[in-house]
Amino acid sequence: MSAGSQKRTRSDRVASVTLPPGRVARTRYYLQQPDVLVRLGLCVLAALAMWLITGAWTPAFPYRTGYVPPRDVVARVEFSVEDAARTEALRQQARSETLTLYENRSQPLTQLQQALKDKVFLLTAAESYDALEAPAKTVWREFLPETLRAEMSDEAVVFQDFKDALQRDTQLESFQRAVHNALTDWERDGILKSLSHGPNEGNQSVILVHPADAENTTHRVEVKDVRIPEFDAKLNSRLVEEFRKEGVPEQHVDLMAKLVFHWLKPRLEPTLTYNESASRRMAEEAAARVNPVMTTTYAGQTKLALAGQPLTAKQVANLYREHRAVLANMSYAQMLVRGLADFGMFIAMYVLCGVYIWFNERRLLTDMRRFATLLGTVVATVTLAQFASDDQWRAELVPLILFGMTIAVAYRRELALVLSAAVSLVVAISLGQGLAEFVILVSAVAGAVLLLGRIRNRTKLIYVGAFAGLVVTLTTIGVGTVVGQPLGLMKMDTAPVTIELGNAEQTFWQTSFATSLLAMSAWNGGCALVTGILMTGLLPFVERLFDVQTDLSLLEMSDAAHPLLQELARRAPGTYNHSINVASIAEAAADSIGANGLLVRVGAYFHD
Repeated sequence: MSAGSQKRTRSDRVASVTLPPGRVARTRYYLQQPDVLVRLGLCVLAALAMWLITGAWTPAFPYRTGYVPPRDVVARVEFSVEDAARTEALRQQARSETLTLYENRSQPLTQLQQALKDKVFLLTAAESYDALEAPAKTVWREFLPETLRAEMSDEAVVFQDFKDALQRDTQLESFQRAVHNALTDWERDGILKSLSHGPNEGNQSVILVHPADAENTTHRVEVKDVRIPEFDAKLNSRLVEEFRKEGVPEQHVDLMAKLVFHWLKPRLEPTLTYNESASRRMAEEAAARVNPVMTTTYAGQTKLALAGQPLTAKQVANLYREHRAVLANMSYAQMLVRGLADFGMFIAMYVLCGVYIWFNERRLLTDMRRFATLLGTVVATVTLAQFASDDQWRAELVPLILFGMTIAVAYRRELALVLSAAVSLVVAISLGQGLAEFVILVSAVAGAVLLLGRIRNRTKLIYVGAFAGLVVTLTTIGVGTVVGQPLGLMKMDTAPVTIELGNAEQTFWQTSFATSLLAMSAWNGGCALVTGILMTGLLPFVERLFDVQTDLSLLEMSDAAHPLLQELARRAPGTYNHSINVASIAEAAADSIGANGLLVRVGAYFHD
């Protein structure tokens, strides 16, 4: 039988036709590829890292020192702020009222009493004043100084009265006991000439005293009771009282007290030593117990800054406290919504840049190492910009210009401009600075990228930095003038000056807007110049990181002193000459069609 093919109907033939997959199907198929999923995962991780670094779930703090609010800034929430000046004043008062600690070493006073007893024994050994030998007479002069001798009618009579007072106390036990009892308070409380601490370091009227071997055993002492110039009368009266108690004849009590007092007074030495470390610790503990003085700021009522007045550092700090209070009052839902919105913005930036790369630099997407390096560079740039944007530095330009120059060196200027604009937008929004900041950042990066071109000498990057500095300086002046902001720290000298222009009056600040704007412009220009100098040193590392060769590296490779070329000339001089000729012809051909003639020449040198 014949096995000929069966004839198919028209409907069968139509049903067997398979249409090519549509765009959606192709996209779905492409996105299901493992390497594509890895790249998408890297993008999401990079976006998440930027989201965390910028704190995108909370509003940015937009104020900087010198910013001129167009209207009064009123508190949005009620919050309390510590009044640092008043709190410190109260703490200083607590320190000055703290009882300071003094260590009492009473041994010198005990030794002085023994020395007094020894002197009295020497005097009582003489029968009469005339019998005093020279050493004894010198000792007697210690009891009877010139000032006291002038009051006495007869020195011999005084001496005899002194001996009569001690006639029954041959061992001087009563005498010693009387002197000891008179000095008991000072043995316990100590003696000082003047306080060793100042008014700001502790109480000036009362101190705490502790024995030398027991710091924790303290008692209060009135300063006037232990200060030598102040206790003369008290010591003399105590001597009179104690001599009377010990049975000294009444007619001799005053004389004995006066003689002993005049011997003791010049020999009393301070026994109190300031315990500085313990006193300071006690003062700081007292200061720490002082509760902070709080100033309440009321929502919708308290003005944190006035319209048209540049913000001072103190006002910025207060506004930051208000910002923190606002963040503390945000609900988790609000933070979630804001965080998702910002994360969506990051994803949109990645999609925008990814589409450009797909159509213009597809090799970036096919090389996983290059792709991961690019994402890491983006995240590092955003991170450095966050740190460099501190109010004291305002140097976020530096990492952004470095990023733009790096991408321009590694790839092309067009890609560098696109990526730099996207990163600049992220930085400007995350800092809360808005369009003015974005324009300044983009102008600086664009000025550097557009002039970069081919790097054939080591000074090229410095010139690029200088040109970018000029561009950003002029841009800062223009943007600042348009938005009416100095864009920098304003030295406050706010006495207003009124200038009449026809029927109008305009008020300006002395030092003013122009000075501050010019200063910030110069600062931005300096940052750009420094970045160019910095990039000169970083260039070899950029080449190694992105696996590229600049013209500077190619020139080094084309040097006849290169080891490989010297080895080729030594081993195969004919091949070497052939390579030189091919390089010359190929370079001329490449230049004629607009290609990189230097790269072609170096390739020809090493093609064998």
